[in-house]
Amino acid sequence: HSENKAEQTNYGSYDIRNIALALGDPAACAAVSGCVPLNIFGGPGTITDQMLAFIQPVVHDRSENTLSVATANLSGDLFDLPAGPLAFAAGIEHRRYEGSYQPDPLVIAGFYNGVPSLPTSGEYDVSEVYTEFGVPLVADASWAKNLDLSLAGRYSDYSTFGGEFTGKVGLRWQLVDELMFRTSFAEGFRAPSIGELFGSAARFDAQLNDPCTEPFLDPSLESNCRALGVPEGYAQPNPQISVTTGGNRDLEPERADSFSAGFVWSPTVAVEAGIAERMDIEVTFNRHEIEGAIQAIDAQTQLDLCVQTRDPAFCGGITRASTL
Repeated sequence: HSENKAEQTNYGSYDIRNIALALGDPAACAAVSGCVPLNIFGGPGTITDQMLAFIQPVVHDRSENTLSVATANLSGDLFDLPAGPLAFAAGIEHRRYEGSYQPDPLVIAGFYNGVPSLPTSGEYDVSEVYTEFGVPLVADASWAKNLDLSLAGRYSDYSTFGGEFTGKVGLRWQLVDELMFRTSFAEGFRAPSIGELFGSAARFDAQLNDPCTEPFLDPSLESNCRALGVPEGYAQPNPQISVTTGGNRDLEPERADSFSAGFVWSPTVAVEAGIAERMDIEVTFNRHEIEGAIQAIDAQTQLDLCVQTRDPAFCGGITRASTL
């Protein structure tokens, strides 16, 4: 069982609500404990420590992650085959993940001068069972000193999306002492994290170029822009646009297929050659294919695709003001 707790303290923030109060009606300020009227035009030394104490709070953000694991493993040799013993390993494991993020109440209320954020918390668990086999196929033959097959399989049951089986098969061919070939194929997946599943909406400001800005870089988009409600003569007033992202509890895992093939050459002339006890030269080819990669679509890409296709899948996440 492990726990990780963190606290972030920010001394350089400002309370925009208190600034508005201190700059406003002196009578309203006097009715609030600690409020000191703020003078920002009086020159050097005008802003006192008492003024700063009211408008400059200390902000505390806290986060916590917990992992609980129970596991059992068993390994050994099952029986002898003509080329050697059949080795195996098997095991079971249960893991539970918990995570939370608690921003300062000032941040949650939106009075912090930085980007607002909301609390996040979530948990999930997974139970797994696996088995592996090392199968010696050939030993001391004319065409192979050793030929070994490896087989492995793992079944994972997640509380968030259900069960998933992944397998692996590998072949190792020791032609002679100096040369060995190997290849493998494996399936894999990555389960979404607590943040990717349960993360609350968070905003940041991105530099975006609106394709509906006139004059059009692509004149063919004009009809789509009009259909999206963009008025004639529109020019983007500010390239900095607010973008909101968050978690998705319906996420499926990323899935991957991996293939590798290569060889290892250990020339005997390099054994005890003075510069090294031995030398290995390895060449490996790897190919990985990932399906369903977990990634929020780039905001510029989403905006471009919305204007190009008017597809609700892309436009549904975009909100324009009545004049935009």
